[in-house]
Amino acid sequence: MEKPLLIPQPGFRFTFADHEHVFEITSSNYGVIRYASIAGGKPFSISASTFETRYKAGDIQCVFAPEKLFINPDSCSTIRRKERYVLTALAKLTAPTSIEPLRELIQEIALEIEDASPPSARTVARWIFQYRMSSNNALSLSEHGKGNKTLRYPPEVYQIIKQVISEIYLQPEHRTSKDVRAFVLCKLNEQNIPTTYLPSLRAIQRSIAKLDPYIEMRVKKGSRIARKYFQAAGISAPTSFALHTVEIDTHYLDIIVIDPETGQILGRPFLACAIDTYTRAIVGTYISMFPPSALTTLALIKDMITRPDRDLPG
Repeated sequence: MEKPLLIPQPGFRFTFADHEHVFEITSSNYGVIRYASIAGGKPFSISASTFETRYKAGDIQCVFAPEKLFINPDSCSTIRRKERYVLTALAKLTAPTSIEPLRELIQEIALEIEDASPPSARTVARWIFQYRMSSNNALSLSEHGKGNKTLRYPPEVYQIIKQVISEIYLQPEHRTSKDVRAFVLCKLNEQNIPTTYLPSLRAIQRSIAKLDPYIEMRVKKGSRIARKYFQAAGISAPTSFALHTVEIDTHYLDIIVIDPETGQILGRPFLACAIDTYTRAIVGTYISMFPPSALTTLALIKDMITRPDRDLPG
């Protein structure tokens, strides 16, 4: 039985052959799959085509995946049929989406594979566009998530949108979809493309929503925050301002306390510490010989409240 094709999406967990470590896909956009270890760690990326090849070869083994991530084996032949038309057009034609040369090539391919109902030239041109937009991933030719069957704007407009998002939106400065749309308008005028093809604000927002969230956060907030946010394990509690959330923890200090009068060893003290999750500033401390309890917590809160009188963060 033919192995079912896989549409890699967030939530899919897998292992590499001969290794016990489990990984989880955190995002899949523009032909790039980003994944991280379940135990938490630095995110890594792999192309969708490489992932598909290694999955079919058995090098990548599924641990958990919702059923919707798999393509029915009965649909595999349909995908391979589309792939034959697309790859042949890309290999033999200088302009693969030109209608007249494509129409002649379709007749030749239909005879070779004995296709009784060959697709039209415009249909194959649309398949080629989908294949290119997904970084040459054959899974893009499936019927999964199909919607409008025609392009709303010329391909040049989509290229401009992608370029402007990369140059304007993916910058540390705070840019909005309105800024992107304004730059797209300037690009259309610059390339003598009618402004009637100017995408709506909602279309720009949909294009931005397709960005790799890891790359977007890395550009906007830095690599450290992006790695922490997209690690496979652990759930972060986002905060929006200082002192929104304060975390308290107790540490066993590597210090031996000795009674100065008797010389007896009293033991190792405990450090209760409060940290603001937004600013990462220490806002309260309390050192005692008592283990974590309500008493040490109240003493820590007292220190945190009174620190502003001592010109300390609290």
